Amino acid sequence: AIGSRLDPERLRERQSLYGVLQEDLGIVLASATETIHAEAADEERAAALEVPVGYPLLTVTRWSSDRRGQPVEFVRSHAPG
Repeated sequence: AIGSRLDPERLRERQSLYGVLQEDLGIVLASATETIHAEAADEERAAALEVPVGYPLLTVTRWSSDRRGQPVEFVRSHAPG
């Protein structure tokens, strides 16, 4: 797994996941698919974001792949909208 090969100190120092992937591990991201949609906060997300249940959220989902098409990154984030 890529995560086990990342040095947390190097990430703090460099402050760029993509930079560390390329410079330290030779992994170059070549493509990404990102979607953004609105949804209502469920109990878990409402508690984490300190908003009421049902509050509108923007949800961003991104898959990134390397030059060979191998998945490298998956991100799902939620922000009060």
